[in-house]
Amino acid sequence: MQLEQCAVPQPAPVWADDAARFYLEGIEQSNYAERVGGLLHSLLADTDSLLDVGAGGGTLPASFLSRSAAWTAVEPNAFLADALQDLGSREGFRLQVLRAVWQQLGELSLQPHDTVLAASMCGPLEQPEVFWKYLAPLCKRRMVWSVPAQRGPRQACLSGALPAALHGEDETPAVELILKRLPSSLQPHAVHVADWTFSYRFADFSAADSWFQQRFNPACRVSTGVALRAHLEQVAVNDGPAVIIHAPKRSACLVWDFQ
Repeated sequence: MQLEQCAVPQPAPVWADDAARFYLEGIEQSNYAERVGGLLHSLLADTDSLLDVGAGGGTLPASFLSRSAAWTAVEPNAFLADALQDLGSREGFRLQVLRAVWQQLGELSLQPHDTVLAASMCGPLEQPEVFWKYLAPLCKRRMVWSVPAQRGPRQACLSGALPAALHGEDETPAVELILKRLPSSLQPHAVHVADWTFSYRFADFSAADSWFQQRFNPACRVSTGVALRAHLEQVAVNDGPAVIIHAPKRSACLVWDFQ
């Protein structure tokens, strides 16, 4: 397959390193690899070459990919790309890390891989048809997108710990929007779902409150700040001086088979 000619979409801003670090720390404290990685193991365990687009810290492939498989990871954020390199060296993966956004895939001279994976990234939601047309020519056998499927917020890692009045996001499941925006000819052949929980351990309640205030009350409104703090007091799980905040998640794995 050849990369279909289409207008080059404008790349979205790349995560700042502090946001990427927070995400990866939380993912490593969560049951994401167990639940979503376990599902992907059943779908992709026989992969001999993987193109991992928007690879993050490599959490999912590390949970199912054979050390003998070739793993090409495309990740634009510097912190996460470094974390990937460390993971590959530490765990003995045949890993190549490319610093690029998905809109640059056509510039990377990539050969088709047995499997293509795109997990928890903006491309499928924002431009699903264009995203599909960028990735499909690089896939020989099976393509999987893992996308948010919870009925609730999806932008900030811990927004799901808050009620709608405090997080202010649309709560339509992302998977519904993606499937609606894909034409009938590009609908996935199968959809599999896994429930999991994003968890983050803060040093103490003050640290948790400070993070939520900065993220969800940037204007420093007194009433919003009071409401946020009161809600956190209800949902925070004490662990000595530390507190853990949980946010329920659901991931839908959209599967396309090309053979």
